[in-house]
Amino acid sequence: VMDLAELIRSNRYEIDPFSRHDPTLALCARGDLPDDKPVSFLRLKLNHSQRLQLANGCYDTKATNYTWGYQHMRSVVQAGPTMYGPDLEPFEWEEYEKKAGHIPTSHRGLPDKYDFGWYVMEPKYPWTFKGEIKQPAEITYHGKWREVRPSKYQWPQWRWEWDPPHRVNNGAAAADSDAVEYAVM
Repeated sequence: VMDLAELIRSNRYEIDPFSRHDPTLALCARGDLPDDKPVSFLRLKLNHSQRLQLANGCYDTKATNYTWGYQHMRSVVQAGPTMYGPDLEPFEWEEYEKKAGHIPTSHRGLPDKYDFGWYVMEPKYPWTFKGEIKQPAEITYHGKWREVRPSKYQWPQWRWEWDPPHRVNNGAAAADSDAVEYAVM
């Protein structure tokens, strides 16, 4: 599972011939990365100063296999833009906002820096799946729904508030699926 997860999380745009040296065309794209090479966009040749660096691309990654997904409803996940590539730093809103040519992007409620490791996710409560009762398991992220009612005349809205995540493997990617630990809270 971890080999698949690291493959779909990769952005080696500087050495990958299929990405044409553009970080937005790599397998796990990042639109915030600097690139001075010309890029073809809508048949126009644009250089770095002519195109905008946007906070877009591969936001997070989820990977599973038959045993994990179908039999145990389990997957490995990593939040935030990729860090798997030569000289890739974790995405940080403060650094992104300093770059010239960006479009102001609201990021209220999001972490300031996306430097997260891999997490094993599975359902917290028992499930009935194809007539079979699944056992309860802890999930690595916890939170709660909170009702938000702008005025007494409007329908209530619900917002999910996350508790701080529990790190697995000190943020390092595991070499294989056996090395991934559960974050039981």
